[in-house]
Amino acid sequence: MPDGSLADVGGQGSRDNMKVGFAMRRYLGCGLWLALACHAGAAQNASVAASSIPGVEVLGPLAAGYDTAVERFFGPRRRATLADWLPFGVVVTNRTPQAIAAVAICWQLATSGGETLQYRLEYEAFNRSSGQLAAGQTGVAVGMYWMSDPRRLPAPLRSKPPGSAQDPGGLPEFQNAQSVEATLDGVVFASGQFVGPDNFKEYESYLANATVPPRIAAKVLERNAAGEPVADIVAWLKTKAGQTINLNADGWWNTNAEVHAARQLLHSFEQGGQNQLYQAAQQITVKPAIQLYR
Repeated sequence: MPDGSLADVGGQGSRDNMKVGFAMRRYLGCGLWLALACHAGAAQNASVAASSIPGVEVLGPLAAGYDTAVERFFGPRRRATLADWLPFGVVVTNRTPQAIAAVAICWQLATSGGETLQYRLEYEAFNRSSGQLAAGQTGVAVGMYWMSDPRRLPAPLRSKPPGSAQDPGGLPEFQNAQSVEATLDGVVFASGQFVGPDNFKEYESYLANATVPPRIAAKVLERNAAGEPVADIVAWLKTKAGQTINLNADGWWNTNAEVHAARQLLHSFEQGGQNQLYQAAQQITVKPAIQLYR
């Protein structure tokens, strides 16, 4: 992956969210904002930087209260896959008076070969209040997985062996890294305000996620209204869904949002034909988009 193209895409949440969360992996060069130290052995625990966002607390595995927070969230008994991930987890607690609708976290992994891998989690629940982190609530992030309800673990953390083809989270790379450091790069409050360092263009990415899918859906409806055969519309969506996402290119966030929107609409077509495709497109266009601002 030396060109920085997208390697891992996934997330959790309802199908009606165009993009609930995803993780990205890329190789990075030197001179980054976050320096990683190399140690003699593989990383044992992630080092998590203090939060720079007022009222939003983070804890990492090296913090004194991490184990207590994790046990309070998950309980004393955990599945093996989840336990394997916890040395790289980030606990996020919302101490503000309003809900958090999106969370962005970045992990930097230093490899034994001198490379730096970057994993980024962007979770969002703009149109689903039940998926937001309410005032006083705690959530936990591990790799590409975000959890605000311990009763609803992502499927790979419930049953799939870590590092298997069914678990795209990249656990072996975390376990074999010389060091791992994580940073909370930004949050979006329910008001639409983005707050955070935004070192990795999270604001631009969230803005694209809120505005690009309705445009793709509107184009589908426009082409249908013009009498275009559904086969041609599906072919156009497949072209959008097949785009390469180069994380080193300016504007990658717009391409990423197009890919996710097209994939969801194609999924609707595969599940229920053209009627379900147009219904899904209509639902996307009428949803109130969150108004993001800094």
